[in-house]
Amino acid sequence: MKLAETKMPITIQVVRTAQLAEQARRERKKDAYAVGGAAGAGALLMYVLDPRAGKRRRALARDKVVKKANQTGDAAEATARDLSNRSKGFLARLRHPFAKRSRGPRGLQRHWSPTARLLGTMAGAAMAAMGASRRDRAGIASAAGGSLLVARALTNKPASALTGIGAGRKAVDVKKSIEVGAPVDDVYAYWSDLQNFPQFMQHVRDVRVEGDTSHWVVDGPAGTTVEFDAVVTRADARDRIAWKTVEGSPIKHSGVVRFERVDGDRTRVHVQLSYNPIAGAAGHAVALLSRRDPKHMMNDDLMRMKTYIEAARVPANGRR
Repeated sequence: MKLAETKMPITIQVVRTAQLAEQARRERKKDAYAVGGAAGAGALLMYVLDPRAGKRRRALARDKVVKKANQTGDAAEATARDLSNRSKGFLARLRHPFAKRSRGPRGLQRHWSPTARLLGTMAGAAMAAMGASRRDRAGIASAAGGSLLVARALTNKPASALTGIGAGRKAVDVKKSIEVGAPVDDVYAYWSDLQNFPQFMQHVRDVRVEGDTSHWVVDGPAGTTVEFDAVVTRADARDRIAWKTVEGSPIKHSGVVRFERVDGDRTRVHVQLSYNPIAGAAGHAVALLSRRDPKHMMNDDLMRMKTYIEAARVPANGRR
């Protein structure tokens, strides 16, 4: 009895010490969040209020918000219209149960209707939430399947494009255009020489042309390099150049560059790139967050290409 009485205060003291330590940890965590939030807010204000580029950044952000709002409104209107049409069709089938109607694998269509996308998002979210509440393998599978279904419904891209499995070279499409102050003959000649690409493509380290095949060495993840071979599938003078990677390449892609004559001294270049990154559109999203995706890199590459071509046409005195 005496032994129990002597141990009781010690036990209470240990529990109290643990509670105080946990409370202090939570306070430090709150302080860290507050400091991080303040630093993030300050960085955001510096970014949008920058005297040199802040006005342009605010205008771009405003345009993106307006665009997203319009897209959301259009999507809601299309979904409501689709639901109305389907309801009318369902009632018509009830009134005429023996009428002939076509049947097809609606769920396997490449592009889903607005109603199917809405139902897919709701069902996927429910599956993901149910899976997240469980700690077993079935819960993990349910969460993964629900997340994939939500991504499929929101993006309206087939599962092959989202995962990169079976998508070939067309999991992700990127299109860009730029105007160059040079005749179409000069611009086409510059692009047709593949060994010029390392000059303006930052991620391209080396290009060697071997007959009809070109061997490329490009930057890979975590400072590595990736090598692949490509062939030119079409080359029409002053019109377009198309290429694709050969079978067995680690990253499958294809592309086409079209040259549009604006006038005698200006050319509009249209670039379309289709590629299949690791993990498909999901991998592209990760690269997008780090600004290492082809869309962001192509913006910089095309500006460098424009500078190289236009600078080559400027005489020594700086006059055209």
